[in-house]
Amino acid sequence: MFDMQKIGRKIASLRKAADMTQPELADRLGISFQAVSNWERGMSMPDISNLPELAEIFGVSIDELLGRESKFIKTVAESGVEEYFKEEKEISSEELEDALPLLKPRQVETVIEKVDPANLPNVNAFLPFLDEDAVRELAEETLKQGGSIGTFLPFMNSGDAAHFAGIAFERGEPMGTYLPFLSGKHIKQFVLAEFEKGNSISQYLPFLGSKDTAELAKMELAKGNSISAYPPFLDRNTLRELACATLEKDGDISAYLPFMDSGDAAHFAGIAFERGEPVGMYLPFLSGKHIKQFALAEFEKGNSISQYLPFLDSKDTAELAKMELAKGNSISAYPPFLDRNTLRELAYATLEKDGDISAYLPFLDSDVVKDLAIRAFKNKK
Repeated sequence: MFDMQKIGRKIASLRKAADMTQPELADRLGISFQAVSNWERGMSMPDISNLPELAEIFGVSIDELLGRESKFIKTVAESGVEEYFKEEKEISSEELEDALPLLKPRQVETVIEKVDPANLPNVNAFLPFLDEDAVRELAEETLKQGGSIGTFLPFMNSGDAAHFAGIAFERGEPMGTYLPFLSGKHIKQFVLAEFEKGNSISQYLPFLGSKDTAELAKMELAKGNSISAYPPFLDRNTLRELACATLEKDGDISAYLPFMDSGDAAHFAGIAFERGEPVGMYLPFLSGKHIKQFALAEFEKGNSISQYLPFLDSKDTAELAKMELAKGNSISAYPPFLDRNTLRELAYATLEKDGDISAYLPFLDSDVVKDLAIRAFKNKK
């Protein structure tokens, strides 16, 4: 493979030696100065048709310009592909692969026609240098021979990619390889066909627009199918609408929660709370304000609020612990979630009421534990 960086440096050196600017060289060649800049930075190679004129401008040979000898490139640059094969029957796969970045698409096609297939490089090496019609023809031939055309897809237009995707679909083959290269219109067509067959369409969802995804999710729900794969691809309003519809059918909305904002999650948690259903699955998705509201409501009902404690901040946890203690309730579940000062305060308050402080001890400093032990001993006396 030719070293683009080395060739770029050679062109830059020859240009400077000729006291020419990049725009001046570009004007001589009838190309943009950006193309010359890309050559010199090693970002691209000169077109093979530029090589004879470049060599003439700088007074060097094509071989010297490229840094090594290549009869194939020299002949093609000066006389064309046909001329080379008048004299030579074959070309090594290595020399041909080196030359590909310099050839025009039609020249590449001519080479493929002239060279024994056994001496051709892997077909993938040709794809970046062929036009769309040639890529399609090669893909057709590859499919006839039972080969895979996944590597052809980045070099096709969306219509051709859809054509081959249709063949795969009819054969019942996986579609995932094709989806990144299809238009939204084509993807939706395949999705609807899958839907009519009763197949999962989850593989298509990352490639659909939000409007189409919403439409399909509603169709799935209407048929009584799970739409647990849809939430990451739905907008907020649609997600809320579908969650309401799912709840009306006594469905599970847990898969929706990670993709809701806290306000919507709180709305549905409120529905569950009013129904007397567990709200544990909602808590990781609620704001501290909403969690406290539910905890207080549970407290007023005389229910345990231990499930809320991991989701409350230390200030709210301290407030609720004091309320529990004031009502004479056990707060043995609270210590892991209390700050040091609050825990100490509540431990002394519990001891004063002859309460059990054993649950506090693992979370207290040793000097506090020692003092509490002394006080407990004196109280017994």
